[in-house]
Amino acid sequence: MRYKNLIHTKTAFLASTQWMIGPVIVIFILLADKSWSQGCSDAGLCTIGASSHTPELIAIMQDSTPTGVAVTLRTTVSVASGEQLAWNTQFISEPWIHLSPKLDWQLRFPFLYTNGNLGYTAGWGDISTSIIYKLRDNRKNAIAVSAGFRFPTGSTDLKYENEVLPMAYQTGLGTTDLLSAIALRFDRFRLALSGLVVLKHTNNNTFDAAAYAEGSNAAQYFSSNQLHRGNDVSIRTEYYFEKHKKWLAPGIIFIYRLNGDTYRNEKNERVKIKDSAGASFNFTLTGYFETSSRSAWQAQLGVPFIVRHARPDGTTRTATLNFTYIYRWKHK
Repeated sequence: MRYKNLIHTKTAFLASTQWMIGPVIVIFILLADKSWSQGCSDAGLCTIGASSHTPELIAIMQDSTPTGVAVTLRTTVSVASGEQLAWNTQFISEPWIHLSPKLDWQLRFPFLYTNGNLGYTAGWGDISTSIIYKLRDNRKNAIAVSAGFRFPTGSTDLKYENEVLPMAYQTGLGTTDLLSAIALRFDRFRLALSGLVVLKHTNNNTFDAAAYAEGSNAAQYFSSNQLHRGNDVSIRTEYYFEKHKKWLAPGIIFIYRLNGDTYRNEKNERVKIKDSAGASFNFTLTGYFETSSRSAWQAQLGVPFIVRHARPDGTTRTATLNFTYIYRWKHK
């Protein structure tokens, strides 16, 4: 019986979302070689805490977090085209532990694989955690605040065939970060404000593009020798359209790098990277389909339309496509 139900669930999901697949793939391919952006999901601004989708979508679909739910597990496969068209694939396990009707604990465990013209790498990324407190949470409106950390559990000194690789190929960012956010929802319109403050720099990357011959593949990447990233702030807006427990939410994410990035040049001097501060604007489109009171599917496309010129931390993305399966365990 469980096997038959699983087949029915998958068939229903594919039937309800097949109209999205063609346009999404076409947009992804067209944008993959034309534009560049900071990868919001990598930095944690838009996927950790109150700025993420989970509490808002559940609150809209039902009056609050489903009664009796103990844990929500989000499992995501993310595919993105990055710096110099290096392809980045992430497998993300993201449990949400519902401590009380108003308090959630979120954890995020990413595994990354990157393949580009300098080689390939794979490994665990930076682990993130956040506590989310819902000041108000019902079908009409919601207010949530969060605070959390991202820890430098990923690597910043991976090599390929003993050659130093830029940050685009690394699995971590080399910082311990404080992540905070507040999210407001008015009926179907949502606004989230978030900030990232670097608490500690532990980046061991030694890549310097100036050490390579002009015109070579390596010389086209951003230098990141002992990189120190700047702090970020973000504003995210979305509007939800509903039809028979299916949701479509277009949105815009604004990210501003406050103080730019620095690195050590060939003279071992710490210098600021020109044009590494400034704004990025990204368009997102999120689809959500609830298959039962316990499970749901989510797909998201993100593409940039205004970008910072210098992005040496490896979070450059030309386009990102995420597929997520959501499952909720209830109390016995």
